[in-house]
Amino acid sequence: ACRAFGACLEAGCRRDVDAKTFQPLLRGSRLDPAQLLEALHAALAATLQRRAVRAAEATVDQDYDDVQRAADDEEGERDASILHHLGEGCGSLLKTHAPDTLTALLDGAWAQRLAHMAQPQCLEEDRRFAVYVVCDALEFGPGGDDAARARA
Repeated sequence: ACRAFGACLEAGCRRDVDAKTFQPLLRGSRLDPAQLLEALHAALAATLQRRAVRAAEATVDQDYDDVQRAADDEEGERDASILHHLGEGCGSLLKTHAPDTLTALLDGAWAQRLAHMAQPQCLEEDRRFAVYVVCDALEFGPGGDDAARARA
């Protein structure tokens, strides 16, 4: 779903090669980057919650065995894929709707979540995800807006 989300965003834009940006074809539409980021954040929170529950159950469940471990590993791979596609979705939004998306990213729950996920005590995949999104924010978020570039 997240991959399709990114593809739809980019399909609804034309690439401005000179400005190195995407120009939304639906300017003035009801597409609100803040709402889209909120939906992506909700999916991220749900994914992280599922992972935390699995880890806690593995720690306290006395009947935890190889079958359950294999099922959890499979679920973990699925969640890692979701995490990747959520990052791609954020990147697509930043590419196609800069600088509005950057503003929403910096002012909303994403900023706190990414700052937390980048901490040394977090899992490596969480740190990688945070860096990936922050790099996209720095690269694409400001667009041609000098004020947004300074804020980034």
